[in-house]
Amino acid sequence: MNTETRRRTVSCRCGKRIYTVTDIDLGRSQYLGLYPSEMSVRFLSYYSTVDDYAIRDIGWQLKDKLKGKGDRKKAAVALSMVMQNTEYATDESRFGKDLWELPVLSLGDGKADCDGRTGLFVALAYNMGLDVITVISGNHMFPAVNLDDGNGRYYEFENRRYYPLETAEHSIKDQKYSDPGDFIHMARPEMPTEKFKRTLSNSRPNTVRL
Repeated sequence: MNTETRRRTVSCRCGKRIYTVTDIDLGRSQYLGLYPSEMSVRFLSYYSTVDDYAIRDIGWQLKDKLKGKGDRKKAAVALSMVMQNTEYATDESRFGKDLWELPVLSLGDGKADCDGRTGLFVALAYNMGLDVITVISGNHMFPAVNLDDGNGRYYEFENRRYYPLETAEHSIKDQKYSDPGDFIHMARPEMPTEKFKRTLSNSRPNTVRL
């Protein structure tokens, strides 16, 4: 990513309103230029890098703009921000292999698949004060949010109900998130540990040339 492209404004439309976040400096991210060297469910709480200075700033600005709004609205705005600022692209087309990329890469490249979008959403939602988790079901990753007024399908985690949001498609709609035989992993976002940080590499995976 060129230095000139690191500072930016991001916006999204949610309902009748446009939400704009200004002066985001991706160069402030302590994770800029780092890539996971392994993908493991034992680190699932950390891939969203909720302590990322640049992504945290976006979440804080959105939280301020949504004062007095319910968690459902906050989740909808966070999802709109992710979906409207990242084009869906498979990791295989970008890196030649699956990669649970960090949020700053998803936003910086403007491209991500379900896990990249999930990590970005979780990072934003966490910093907006939402109770959010990451879910892996089969080969799919998506976020789920604890909502007092939630309805429909939910996942139970630590005695709370979390309602899933789809990050692979460009709409919020009920989908079959898992088959009965799928093994499910769920994790609450946490501050990345030093052990996790040691798995990060500054070597970008080779890009596939189409």
